[in-house]
Amino acid sequence: MLPLVGALIGWFTNYLAIKLLFRPYHPWRIPVLGSRVQGLIPRRKRELAASVGKVIEEALLSAQDIVDEMLTPQAREEVASAVTSAVEGRIRAKVAPFLPAGLAGVVTSYISKLVRRETARFLDQDMDELVARFGGRIRLGKRVEKRLKALDLAEIEGLVRVLAARELRAIEYLGGVLGFIIGLLQAGVIIYLRQGLS
Repeated sequence: MLPLVGALIGWFTNYLAIKLLFRPYHPWRIPVLGSRVQGLIPRRKRELAASVGKVIEEALLSAQDIVDEMLTPQAREEVASAVTSAVEGRIRAKVAPFLPAGLAGVVTSYISKLVRRETARFLDQDMDELVARFGGRIRLGKRVEKRLKALDLAEIEGLVRVLAARELRAIEYLGGVLGFIIGLLQAGVIIYLRQGLS
Protein backbone atom coordinates (compact mmCIF):
# COMPACT_ATOMS: atom_id res chain seq x y z
CA MET A 1 0.00 0.00 0.00
CA LEU A 2 2.85 2.41 0.81
CA PRO A 3 4.25 2.49 -2.76
CA LEU A 4 0.79 3.22 -4.19
CA VAL A 5 0.14 5.99 -1.68
CA GLY A 6 3.62 7.40 -2.31
CA ALA A 7 3.03 7.35 -6.08
CA LEU A 8 -0.30 9.15 -5.66
CA ILE A 9 1.20 11.77 -3.34
CA GLY A 10 4.23 12.30 -5.63
CA TRP A 11 2.07 12.68 -8.74
CA PHE A 12 -0.41 15.00 -7.00
CA THR A 13 2.25 17.28 -5.49
CA ASN A 14 3.92 17.73 -8.89
CA TYR A 15 0.54 18.26 -10.56
CA LEU A 16 -0.29 20.89 -7.92
CA ALA A 17 3.13 22.57 -8.27
CA ILE A 18 2.63 22.91 -12.04
CA LYS A 19 -0.85 24.35 -11.49
CA LEU A 20 0.58 26.84 -8.99
CA LEU A 21 2.93 28.18 -11.65
CA PHE A 22 -0.15 29.76 -13.26
CA ARG A 23 -2.91 29.81 -10.64
CA PRO A 24 -4.41 31.70 -9.01
CA TYR A 25 -4.24 34.45 -11.63
CA HIS A 26 -5.04 37.19 -9.13
CA PRO A 27 -3.77 37.46 -5.52
CA TRP A 28 -5.81 35.32 -3.18
CA ARG A 29 -5.78 36.02 0.56
CA ILE A 30 -5.56 33.13 3.02
CA PRO A 31 -7.87 34.28 5.86
CA VAL A 32 -6.23 32.55 8.84
CA LEU A 33 -2.62 33.20 7.87
CA GLY A 34 -3.19 36.68 6.45
CA SER A 35 -0.80 35.97 3.58
CA ARG A 36 -1.49 36.26 -0.12
CA VAL A 37 -1.06 33.54 -2.73
CA GLN A 38 -0.69 34.05 -6.46
CA GLY A 39 0.73 31.93 -9.27
CA LEU A 40 4.40 32.48 -10.05
CA ILE A 41 3.89 33.55 -13.66
CA PRO A 42 0.98 35.94 -12.97
CA ARG A 43 2.91 37.52 -10.08
CA ARG A 44 6.10 37.96 -12.12
CA LYS A 45 4.47 38.62 -15.52
CA ARG A 46 5.90 42.14 -15.90
CA GLU A 47 9.43 41.08 -14.94
CA LEU A 48 9.27 38.01 -17.21
CA ALA A 49 8.06 40.13 -20.14
CA ALA A 50 10.91 42.64 -19.61
CA SER A 51 13.48 39.82 -19.36
CA VAL A 52 12.25 38.05 -22.49
CA GLY A 53 12.24 41.35 -24.42
CA LYS A 54 15.77 42.15 -23.29
CA VAL A 55 17.10 38.71 -24.22
CA ILE A 56 15.47 38.85 -27.65
CA GLU A 57 16.87 42.29 -28.41
CA GLU A 58 20.37 41.74 -27.01
CA ALA A 59 21.07 38.11 -27.87
CA LEU A 60 18.63 36.76 -30.44
CA LEU A 61 17.40 39.33 -32.93
CA SER A 62 18.69 42.74 -34.02
CA ALA A 63 17.34 45.32 -36.45
CA GLN A 64 20.11 44.29 -38.86
CA ASP A 65 18.95 40.65 -38.67
CA ILE A 66 15.44 41.71 -39.68
CA VAL A 67 16.70 43.82 -42.59
CA ASP A 68 18.97 40.99 -43.76
CA GLU A 69 16.05 38.57 -43.64
CA MET A 70 13.71 40.96 -45.45
CA LEU A 71 16.07 42.26 -48.11
CA THR A 72 17.19 39.10 -49.80
CA PRO A 73 18.34 39.49 -53.44
CA GLN A 74 14.86 38.47 -54.60
CA ALA A 75 13.20 40.98 -52.26
CA ARG A 76 15.56 43.74 -53.43
CA GLU A 77 14.57 42.98 -57.03
CA GLU A 78 10.88 43.09 -56.09
CA VAL A 79 11.33 46.45 -54.32
CA ALA A 80 13.16 47.89 -57.33
CA SER A 81 10.39 46.64 -59.65
CA ALA A 82 7.65 48.04 -57.42
CA VAL A 83 9.32 51.48 -57.19
CA THR A 84 9.94 51.53 -60.94
CA SER A 85 6.32 50.60 -61.68
CA ALA A 86 5.04 53.27 -59.31
CA VAL A 87 7.25 55.95 -60.91
CA GLU A 88 6.26 54.84 -64.43
CA GLY A 89 2.60 55.08 -63.50
CA ARG A 90 3.05 58.62 -62.17
CA ILE A 91 4.99 59.70 -65.25
CA ARG A 92 2.30 58.33 -67.56
CA ALA A 93 -0.42 60.01 -65.54
CA LYS A 94 1.22 63.38 -64.84
CA VAL A 95 3.86 64.03 -67.52
CA ALA A 96 3.11 61.93 -70.62
CA PRO A 97 -0.17 63.69 -71.51
CA PHE A 98 1.76 66.95 -72.01
CA LEU A 99 4.41 65.44 -74.32
CA PRO A 100 4.26 64.12 -77.86
CA ALA A 101 3.71 60.32 -77.93
CA GLY A 102 7.21 59.40 -79.12
CA LEU A 103 8.91 61.72 -76.63
CA ALA A 104 6.68 60.53 -73.77
CA GLY A 105 7.77 56.93 -74.41
CA VAL A 106 11.45 57.89 -74.49
CA VAL A 107 11.20 60.00 -71.30
CA THR A 108 9.23 57.29 -69.48
CA SER A 109 11.70 54.60 -70.52
CA TYR A 110 14.72 56.71 -69.54
CA ILE A 111 13.34 57.68 -66.15
CA SER A 112 12.21 54.08 -65.45
CA LYS A 113 15.70 52.74 -66.16
CA LEU A 114 17.25 55.48 -64.04
CA VAL A 115 14.89 54.80 -61.14
CA ARG A 116 15.50 51.03 -61.31
CA ARG A 117 19.28 51.51 -61.38
CA GLU A 118 19.29 54.04 -58.53
CA THR A 119 16.88 51.97 -56.42
CA ALA A 120 19.06 48.87 -56.86
CA ARG A 121 22.18 50.92 -55.99
CA PHE A 122 20.51 52.36 -52.93
CA LEU A 123 19.41 48.92 -51.71
CA ASP A 124 22.89 47.48 -52.29
CA GLN A 125 25.05 50.33 -51.00
CA ASP A 126 23.12 52.81 -48.90
CA MET A 127 20.70 50.50 -47.10
CA ASP A 128 23.34 49.36 -44.60
CA GLU A 129 24.08 52.99 -43.69
CA LEU A 130 20.36 53.69 -43.31
CA VAL A 131 19.94 50.63 -41.07
CA ALA A 132 22.94 51.68 -38.99
CA ARG A 133 21.47 55.15 -38.59
CA PHE A 134 17.94 54.08 -37.71
CA GLY A 135 18.59 50.59 -36.34
CA GLY A 136 19.40 51.98 -32.92
CA ARG A 137 15.93 53.47 -32.74
CA ILE A 138 14.20 50.15 -33.32
CA ARG A 139 13.39 48.69 -29.92
CA LEU A 140 12.41 45.10 -30.56
CA GLY A 141 12.75 44.22 -26.89
CA LYS A 142 10.29 46.91 -25.84
CA ARG A 143 7.82 45.79 -28.50
CA VAL A 144 8.06 42.15 -27.37
CA GLU A 145 7.73 43.22 -23.73
CA LYS A 146 4.63 45.27 -24.53
CA ARG A 147 3.03 42.36 -26.42
CA LEU A 148 3.76 39.89 -23.63
CA LYS A 149 2.34 42.25 -21.00
CA ALA A 150 -0.81 42.62 -23.09
CA LEU A 151 -1.38 38.84 -23.24
CA ASP A 152 -4.14 37.48 -21.05
CA LEU A 153 -2.93 35.15 -18.27
CA ALA A 154 -5.07 32.32 -19.65
CA GLU A 155 -3.40 32.81 -23.06
CA ILE A 156 0.06 32.64 -21.47
CA GLU A 157 -0.89 29.47 -19.62
CA GLY A 158 -2.26 27.98 -22.83
CA LEU A 159 0.94 28.84 -24.73
CA VAL A 160 3.18 27.30 -22.10
CA ARG A 161 1.02 24.20 -21.88
CA VAL A 162 1.06 23.76 -25.66
CA LEU A 163 4.82 24.32 -25.93
CA ALA A 164 5.79 22.19 -22.93
CA ALA A 165 2.92 19.70 -22.67
CA ARG A 166 5.18 16.62 -22.89
CA GLU A 167 7.66 17.97 -20.35
CA LEU A 168 4.95 19.01 -17.88
CA ARG A 169 3.34 15.58 -18.13
CA ALA A 170 6.76 13.97 -17.62
CA ILE A 171 7.25 16.03 -14.44
CA GLU A 172 3.89 14.81 -13.11
CA TYR A 173 4.71 11.17 -13.89
CA LEU A 174 8.20 11.51 -12.45
CA GLY A 175 6.63 12.66 -9.19
CA GLY A 176 4.54 9.47 -9.19
CA VAL A 177 7.56 7.27 -9.93
CA LEU A 178 9.65 8.90 -7.21
CA GLY A 179 6.76 8.62 -4.76
CA PHE A 180 6.42 4.92 -5.63
CA ILE A 181 10.16 4.35 -5.06
CA ILE A 182 10.05 6.19 -1.73
CA GLY A 183 7.01 4.13 -0.75
CA LEU A 184 8.92 0.93 -1.61
CA LEU A 185 11.84 2.09 0.50
CA GLN A 186 9.52 2.88 3.42
CA ALA A 187 7.89 -0.53 3.11
CA GLY A 188 11.34 -2.15 3.04
CA VAL A 189 12.43 -0.25 6.15
CA ILE A 190 9.22 -1.21 8.00
CA ILE A 191 9.64 -4.88 7.05
CA TYR A 192 13.28 -4.80 8.09
CA LEU A 193 12.49 -3.16 11.43
CA ARG A 194 9.67 -5.64 12.15
CA GLN A 195 11.96 -8.56 11.50
CA GLY A 196 14.66 -7.01 13.66
CA LEU A 197 12.26 -6.45 16.56
CA SER A 198 10.78 -9.95 16.55
